Amino acid sequence: DNKYVQSAFYGLRPASVGLILAALFGVVKIALINLESTTIGGFFNIKAIILAICLFVIQKIFPKLHPIALIGIAAVVGIIFKF
Repeated sequence: DNKYVQSAFYGLRPASVGLILAALFGVVKIALINLESTTIGGFFNIKAIILAICLFVIQKIFPKLHPIALIGIAAVVGIIFKF
C-alpha cells in the first residue's frame, strides 16, 4: 500500500513491455527472417514460420498444455527437419 512502491511498479510496466517487444523482434529477426537473401521467397524461413503456426494452433487446441511441452515439440521437429 506504499504509494512510492506503487509508483515505481507503474513506471516499470512500460519498460518491461518494451524489453519483451525488443526480445520478440530479436527472435523474429534471427529465426524467421533471412536478411542475407536477395529474393523475396528466400527472405522468410518458411519452415520456421510453418512450425510457429502449427505450435500456435496446438496451443489453441490444447490450452492447458505446458509451454515446456511446446518447446520440446519445437526442438524435436527442428532436429528432425534440420532447421
